[in-house]
Amino acid sequence: MWRCRLAADNVKVFGFSPSDGTGTPALQATLEIVAGKDITVLATGRVGDGSLALTLFEDDNRTPSGNNAHIRLIHASPDAPPVDEIAVAGTDTNVFRGVAFRNVSPYVPVPAGTYSLDVKVNETGATVLTIPNLQLQARTVYTAVAVGLAGNGTLRVVPLVDAPAPAPAPTPAPPRTGETAAAASGGTCAVAAAGAAGSGPGDGLGRAGGGEPAEPVDRAQVRR
Repeated sequence: MWRCRLAADNVKVFGFSPSDGTGTPALQATLEIVAGKDITVLATGRVGDGSLALTLFEDDNRTPSGNNAHIRLIHASPDAPPVDEIAVAGTDTNVFRGVAFRNVSPYVPVPAGTYSLDVKVNETGATVLTIPNLQLQARTVYTAVAVGLAGNGTLRVVPLVDAPAPAPAPTPAPPRTGETAAAASGGTCAVAAAGAAGSGPGDGLGRAGGGEPAEPVDRAQVRR
């Protein structure tokens, strides 16, 4: 599987070879990707019957609002019947409906949390697979991919993170002393140096030992 963000009219060639890197590629295809689009590319089908092909799905990685996650389902199991529904286990709450092989559901907003989901097929309506403890984080985008074969018991659903939640905004630095005083008064504050001029020790109130006010050494402007 690949996720691609490529320039306009960029042609990408994908090839599948045996795991040791030898032999004739099982699949080779040329894809044209539109600029500014996030794309999921899946190899779907089987090598033995010649149905193996690359299938493209456009992603929508916009950040979910509030405490929600977004999740969609891609059906990539060649021998599994169309998915009638995927429901929260033990409830009548459906997350996905009517997804056939090489098709994708719309993104669904779901409150963040941990879910167990039952997968039911069109042929019988029976639950053929349960997805336990699926953790969905707030403001995160997911794709759940049905892979493997129903006939040999390898059918499973793989959750993938398309776009993680954005990093929180940095915490502002604490204000300096002068800025704190100014914020309380709503104006400009001048910070004077005690004992900064004259020969005496100063009185600690911005007046030098000679009795004259010391010059301000700092000025903080507070804007509202």
